[in-house]
Amino acid sequence: MASSDGPRTHQQASDKGARDHVLCQTSALNLPVELQDDQQAAVLYSPFRDKSVNPRSWSRKMEFWAALLLSTALERDIISFDSNTLPALFERKGMTPKCLKTVIEELKRSGKLQFLEDYNRTEGWLSWGLNSLVKQPLSWGVSRILGSANKNSNIYVWPEVVQKVSDKLVDFHHRNMQHEVTDCVTTLAAFRGECLPLVPQDEDFNIVLQNLKKSGRVQIKDLEDGTVVVKLCKRGQSTAEPFKDTDIQIYRITVTQKKLEEEAELLSSRIDGFTEEARSYVQQGRKTLALYSLRKKKATQKVLDRKSACIMKLQDIVIKIEEARTNAMVITACETGVAALKSLEKDLNIDRVEAVMDEVGEALEDQEEISSAMEAAFPAHQRDLEEDLEQELQELLSGNRDEIVDISLPHDDSLSLKLSSLCVDDMDLPNVPTHSPSGSAASRKNSPSSVKTALYS
Repeated sequence: MASSDGPRTHQQASDKGARDHVLCQTSALNLPVELQDDQQAAVLYSPFRDKSVNPRSWSRKMEFWAALLLSTALERDIISFDSNTLPALFERKGMTPKCLKTVIEELKRSGKLQFLEDYNRTEGWLSWGLNSLVKQPLSWGVSRILGSANKNSNIYVWPEVVQKVSDKLVDFHHRNMQHEVTDCVTTLAAFRGECLPLVPQDEDFNIVLQNLKKSGRVQIKDLEDGTVVVKLCKRGQSTAEPFKDTDIQIYRITVTQKKLEEEAELLSSRIDGFTEEARSYVQQGRKTLALYSLRKKKATQKVLDRKSACIMKLQDIVIKIEEARTNAMVITACETGVAALKSLEKDLNIDRVEAVMDEVGEALEDQEEISSAMEAAFPAHQRDLEEDLEQELQELLSGNRDEIVDISLPHDDSLSLKLSSLCVDDMDLPNVPTHSPSGSAASRKNSPSSVKTALYS
């Protein structure tokens, strides 16, 4: 056990350093408007006074910091934090808030924050953590998962952020899956590597994984060889199905296929090396060594061909498994459809349909007879009513035409009388000439002498 304590301590220090680095990056964010004013920031950064002195001011200040801490954690996916380094997150002009300890205590009392030890204190989870993390080469702070005897721990967890990140991991896993049957089971180490971009800290990954396990969205199983495998819920489902023998068999097929592919790639590189080696010996005139290299190449090629055939066979099996799963889904859908049809047609048969249609026909015939009898009883009244309606319609149409004429041609009696009494004789106009003016008269009028005379006259 002494040999394993060292790596765990180193991992804890690594997680703490990574967590502090995240807080340091987040501190570069712009502070809210309330903290940009020096006077207001000084009040908000000061320690809390006794609540009984000014309960209203105390409550406003507490609500401000509680909302700010939670919104920042949700925005940056801060799953856990160290309360000792938290004030550096809001550093302003060399000043850090002195009131966050009280805010953290209030959030912890309301359940919005939890100690890491309290959050991980689950009997089933402790057993899994002991059996899996100790066996795996990945060490993610086992002492924290098992619960530390140090009651003065300063690590807190945001349950609301844990839930948000858990949803993101499940959705991310579903988007990366090619087929639910062959990709539903994976190793814990592979799942950790898949989630690394979303959850960089191993300690935070443990917290999220615990949440997924407690909510039933992930199943975890230890295999005989010490490998830990996980199975997540399928798309559209809220819980993961328990492990089946077929799940483990499919997992082993995919693992074998990947291992054969890696070996085939290595053999292919060896074949290329033997080819280059034989070519080099030929250039040196060492034919015996070149022939020996070619023999090694041929022997390696045979091994590669056998492995390639096995890979193709396993690929065919995987394809058949996926096809069988698709067929099973189709059959299940058809069964559901048939059951729905039978449920709808349970109280419906041909005799009932014929009886209902006969009743509908009889009802229509009775209604037609009643209408005929009514027309025969009141024929004149019906005709008078239709004539009255027709006459009223004609009056409306004629009234519309009169209104259109009145609007388009306004009538003015005084203007009409003035126009009718106007005659050409009443105007003092010259007589119409009977001949065109002579050219000589026009030329004399425009001659230079006449113009000169006019100027000096």
